[in-house]
Amino acid sequence: FLILSLTFALTSCDVTAPVGNHWPGGFQSEACFDITADMHTWSVKLKFDQPIATLEAFTSTISDTSADKTEYTLTNKAWNGEEHVGDKLCVGFIGHATGDVTPVITASLVDVAGGGSFSPGPTTATTRRTQPTQHTQQGQTTASLAPGQTTTPGPTMAMPSGGDGGVSSSLTISQDWGQRFEASFNFPVTQDIEGWMANITFSKPVEQMDIVVGEAYTHSADGLNWIVVNKQDRPFYKAGDTIQMKFFGNFNGGGSAPDGVAVLYNLGVDRNFNCDCPANSATSKYNYDCLLKDSIEFYAIQRSGKLPDNNVITWRGDSAVDDHGDGGVDLSGGWYDAGDHVKFNFPMAYSTVILNWGYLEYKDAYDAAGQSDWLLD
Repeated sequence: FLILSLTFALTSCDVTAPVGNHWPGGFQSEACFDITADMHTWSVKLKFDQPIATLEAFTSTISDTSADKTEYTLTNKAWNGEEHVGDKLCVGFIGHATGDVTPVITASLVDVAGGGSFSPGPTTATTRRTQPTQHTQQGQTTASLAPGQTTTPGPTMAMPSGGDGGVSSSLTISQDWGQRFEASFNFPVTQDIEGWMANITFSKPVEQMDIVVGEAYTHSADGLNWIVVNKQDRPFYKAGDTIQMKFFGNFNGGGSAPDGVAVLYNLGVDRNFNCDCPANSATSKYNYDCLLKDSIEFYAIQRSGKLPDNNVITWRGDSAVDDHGDGGVDLSGGWYDAGDHVKFNFPMAYSTVILNWGYLEYKDAYDAAGQSDWLLD
């Protein structure tokens, strides 16, 4: 085994990006910079000491390539251009070339004096194998078991019920190196999707998944079943699209890469949420009991902090439970504003007063609609 340092060399200008892992036909690296001035957009120029046939960069866009394939420019995505003083910007990428190569890579921040710099932290190490091994980069998620290790499964996630039961796809293998493979599941999108989850079953234990568009949420102790959810920047798809869930996987036991099947569920469809209206207790033209119920549920949806055991919003969980002010004052709880994750005191105070005022004035109406307990909760 050959040990490669993952530290970055700090030079008078630019930084040197180390090759973390490499294998026949490819390598993985990451360029990091200390941010010394606020930035709203950024570009990183990579210079290689030899031609690199193709480059993959999952948290940036390849905006320019030199004719001789020795220089690539990576530009921020629409969602990650903001960087602030004190931040560390790391851009991960995978390169493809002929043979087993470990190129010398120089990286610079475009329009930054000296090309930027990076002060390395503690040195870590990685092991080169004759087959491609684990690679972790900015924007990818790795969940793994050490060879021969079994662990207690992670958090459980219930499979959605009802509806069409999800969309199935068989595993397509594009590369098989004996202990590591490159593959994808391809899901046809039959309805607009706002968040998704895939339940994967492999024919032999898989120790690790490095996923482009998703995150490994949990897996069974034997590595045969994996749950993958979308990355935060990849939740939306339109009917007629195809979700290509491309990934690298590690497996033990020799032989060929495993077979697999996956079922993808649209998490934007809440099949468990009860939208039924209560009976119109006043037998009026309009069902104000239903309007009252929906109004109170709006506040239940906006709740912040630790949620009660009788929470009726099935897709909401605890959030921002560690919010604290000066001197450790507990600031958890309250309501979020306008569907985002900000809490404003004046809107919350006004809403509390109006809700209580309405209840004090029309308690009988709340009782008749069966909403008094929910309001007081």
